Amino acid sequence: MSNGTDSRFIWGGRINGESELVALENLSVVIQIVFIALIALKTGYLLPGRFKRTARIGMWLLFGFMNTAGNLASISGPEKLFMTPLTVVLALLPLRLAVEK
Repeated sequence: MSNGTDSRFIWGGRINGESELVALENLSVVIQIVFIALIALKTGYLLPGRFKRTARIGMWLLFGFMNTAGNLASISGPEKLFMTPLTVVLALLPLRLAVEK
């Protein structure tokens, strides 16, 4: 990549150009905004007392989205080594919110 980024360490080492990187990162930002909104719903910071079922379902989806298997399948050694344990921890956080009444 021309900006000094080594594409072997991001998105599992499967980026095939800067335009693909920008598209995937934009998608990542949108998904993160949705997840932040779901967490805010579940914890009562956003629309307290409303959409409880939607928030709970969203937490289960977030738990499922934390794709540890995807990190393990990465062709990037550093990503596999560092991101897999981090993803396991990050998957446990929405699980805790999902099972909470």
